[in-house]
Amino acid sequence: MRPWRNVVGMKAKDGEIVPWTNQLKLDGPVEVYMADVEAGMQRTLVAILEKAKSTTEQWNHEHPREIWLEDYNAQIALLTTQIIWTEETISAFEELESGAESAMKENLERIRRRIKKLIERVRDVDLQMELRVKIITIITVDVHGRDIIDECVARKIQDSTNFLWARQLKFGMEKNPAKKDDPKMEHQYCMVTICDWLTWYSYEYVGNCGRLVITPLTDRCYITLTQALNLLMGAAPAGPAGTGKTETTKDLGRALGLRVVVYNCSDQMTYKTLAQIFMGLAQSGFWGCFDEFNRIAIEVLSVVSSQVKNVLDALIVYRQTNGAKTGFVFKNAEQDEDIHVKNTVGFFITMNPGYAGRTELPENLKAQFRYCAMVVPDMILICENMLMSEGFETAKELAKKFMTLYELCKSLLSGQTHYDWGLRAVKSLLRQAGALKRANLDIAEDLVLMKALRDFNIAKIVQADVDIFMGLIDTLFPNMEVDQAVKAELREACAETAIKANLQTDTGYILKCEQLSDILEVRHSVFLIGASGLGKSAVWKNLAEAQSLDAMDLRTIWQQVDPKAVSSDELCGWENLKTKEWRDGVLSSMFRNMNKNLGKFNDTQKCKWVVFDGDVDPEWIESLNTVMDDNKVLTLVSNERIPLTPEMRLLIEVSNLRNATPATVSRGGVLFINEADIGWMPYYESWRS
Repeated sequence: MRPWRNVVGMKAKDGEIVPWTNQLKLDGPVEVYMADVEAGMQRTLVAILEKAKSTTEQWNHEHPREIWLEDYNAQIALLTTQIIWTEETISAFEELESGAESAMKENLERIRRRIKKLIERVRDVDLQMELRVKIITIITVDVHGRDIIDECVARKIQDSTNFLWARQLKFGMEKNPAKKDDPKMEHQYCMVTICDWLTWYSYEYVGNCGRLVITPLTDRCYITLTQALNLLMGAAPAGPAGTGKTETTKDLGRALGLRVVVYNCSDQMTYKTLAQIFMGLAQSGFWGCFDEFNRIAIEVLSVVSSQVKNVLDALIVYRQTNGAKTGFVFKNAEQDEDIHVKNTVGFFITMNPGYAGRTELPENLKAQFRYCAMVVPDMILICENMLMSEGFETAKELAKKFMTLYELCKSLLSGQTHYDWGLRAVKSLLRQAGALKRANLDIAEDLVLMKALRDFNIAKIVQADVDIFMGLIDTLFPNMEVDQAVKAELREACAETAIKANLQTDTGYILKCEQLSDILEVRHSVFLIGASGLGKSAVWKNLAEAQSLDAMDLRTIWQQVDPKAVSSDELCGWENLKTKEWRDGVLSSMFRNMNKNLGKFNDTQKCKWVVFDGDVDPEWIESLNTVMDDNKVLTLVSNERIPLTPEMRLLIEVSNLRNATPATVSRGGVLFINEADIGWMPYYESWRS
């Protein structure tokens, strides 16, 4: 007998657990029971959604929404909220048509009251992290809903056919006659519509992973992506680094309950490896998001065009036969394959045009994708929404100050290559501001934001710009003074380990160790920048030793590699084209060992650092794009995906980022060591002693 186990629930990587309505026995061939697992997951989410929807009538009475959401997992709590928002807005439109002029205003007031209660709840210091993320997610989407209704009221829109309403993602519950496992149509399923495109919600469990702030740019991107699917094409968001191309695609997938698989493209990819990916996506119905797609070699892209067209043609046949014919022959692979296609499959490519190492796409490939320009994100709106969801009451005013400072920094400070005032930098700082707010509830909000802006940014400012930066802070936040937070325990530990290593306990040196610790709390990738001999290595090694002391209880282990000492193939791994044998690279081995606690790594180590000591150039660092951004996963040419665990961090020690593209710079925090920060005196003192 084959050993089997019962599936009793599912657990997301963020820790959220969802019990199943019915247990599943894993027995028989793996391809059979894995299909049963997928069906069981979907049945569970269908049942939870029906139950959650049926209890929403209690929101205004004995079970308000801010308490009700504790009973359901984040995905279903948010989906139910969106369904109710859609139903209430449609009802308000119907009342407007029947003569009730105040219907939409009443709807707006109801939404505002609910958001206010959630903001009050998120300020609770004792709130568990899982519940806090869930509430922040619902606030983020609720605020967008409020803004849409506010605009309807301001523009006196009374017709539900108006484009302002038509272009929104709308969620409703209907019976699905196409469901084979529900022939009697006993259950209702979620349907999603936007403009003239509609689809059934896919009920893929996505966990408690948060959602993006929805702005007018996001709305336009949603419309373009969904209309591309409507036309049976791929979609291609294009624009500079840090404008939200990949994240918007992932966010739309989450909104539709679909799995989005992100691939970091490189010039190592061949038409054979891409054929495997396309066949997998076609059969699973997942979306594939190919990041930096134009890094693939031009001769490979020519074949990719035929592979993509192969799948899109199968979707055309699927639609023409109303789903009766799903089988097709996938060509242009190592050998032709008979496979079946799911109609939810989608191909998305994101590109930074004009950056180093990029190629121009062939015309026959361009013709199969619908382009969407994402150039300037709505930063003030994003900032306001994130501040509000972190519990700030005066979010509107603070968002304007925040973005004014960053705009002035961009124009007045020197043009250092490591300066980044874009979306990724804003998001990480706002998370820091939210943590400070909850830790200092008795301090004024503008003081909290000023402290976050000063302390988090000063670490990357070069000496010549410090006075200008501090002057801007004083101008935007006049007559405000707050001392820098002192981590006494960390400071003592750093001093102790410095003495053990026969180093000086210089104030500037210890401060840099503290700043590195602060950055590592909010960014998982950090650049340590400074000229040779300024103490870059000494700073991170001292911090690692300090954290490993018993008093700190943060045992830290690190592995160091010089990325320029080996070729790109030896760094990330390569496939022998003759034998089809996969050879691991330095990085793939290190990441896998850290992820699975192999070799010298184990569960007791609270911090695991991969340290790169060598020049940064696009050839090797852009293979780590999906590691350094919010995806936190190393994608290999062998199609293996190695995720970063919460303990893992990337430290890149380099003298400058002169050869890095903006796509690289925006993905990491920066600790810059000026010549005057540590200076020559500690060297003299060590020599003298």
